[in-house]
Amino acid sequence: MRSPATTTILGLLALSTLAIASIWLVGGAGGPEPQNDRAVLAWIRFVDGEETYAGVPYLWLGKVDIELQIDVNPDPGHVLEILWGSKSDPREAVATVNGNDVRITGGGYDGFRWLSVPVSPNVTGTRYEITFLESAQKPAFLAEVRLTEKRTADSGPAPDLEQPASKIACTTAPLDNPVECEMNRVFLFEV
Repeated sequence: MRSPATTTILGLLALSTLAIASIWLVGGAGGPEPQNDRAVLAWIRFVDGEETYAGVPYLWLGKVDIELQIDVNPDPGHVLEILWGSKSDPREAVATVNGNDVRITGGGYDGFRWLSVPVSPNVTGTRYEITFLESAQKPAFLAEVRLTEKRTADSGPAPDLEQPASKIACTTAPLDNPVECEMNRVFLFEV
């Protein structure tokens, strides 16, 4: 028979595993679109990404920082929907949203899935300034970012998402020491 402490620890481990799995799968188990109960306010697809995976162009945080300016007034009900890439491994990024840092983790599948990141209620300003940076873990690769809100009767018709961008400007800044170079240096000098 298990002691109460052992049962509690096993229960906490099960909840932790469930929480991690839900973070990895948020956005719909590989479906082509994020939750359809959300209205898209702004979006950008990285169609000019230097790299592609599974036929999808993307930007990799191991090579560049991604800076987005979104011409929408911040609201606590907004959610960033990110088309997040994975090569069957976990990936991570740090997003700075109007000065508030958010650590984002996703992956464990092959290809791209939508990852939902609620905007902090502390975000203020007249627009969004978002920077995606690599973190200490394996860098994320992103194919698209959307800003969404809960769909209401006032949301109007869904926008035409065929255009690569609407209400979002993007700039990228190359890293001084991209991850690839650091990895190559390790392999060159490893004994």
